Amino acid sequence: MNDNPSTSNVSPIKRNSNGKFVGSRQKQIIINLYKNKITENAELKIKEAVKLISTEINWEKYCSKDYFGLQKRRSSEIAKKKKFRLTIKEKADDFEKNAVRRKVHNFWFKGEVPTLDKNVGVVKSPKKKNLD
Repeated sequence: MNDNPSTSNVSPIKRNSNGKFVGSRQKQIIINLYKNKITENAELKIKEAVKLISTEINWEKYCSKDYFGLQKRRSSEIAKKKKFRLTIKEKADDFEKNAVRRKVHNFWFKGEVPTLDKNVGVVKSPKKKNLD
């Protein structure tokens, strides 16, 4: 078998035009160049790779450096579990929702305008359980 590493997954080098926004396509350029440099020299350090890549594609050094830093941090992140929190719709059952609706509609029947302060005061009465 051939001892040379496979270069079939390395895309051809594309240069970035000066003054353009660095988007996802340009980030892919950096990745492809980095793969290419690693296949040529496996012991290449990241700082040296950043210098070489930034000169090849006419980018300032900080663009490549920032992207390598982001890539390094993203690869080391562990997926965080989100805390399951109930919403107000899930906390209150139909009976409680209808009770709140009745209280709000009672303001209209009395000829008053239901403001937020009035609604909160009625809903958070000591008889009702807390919906926070």
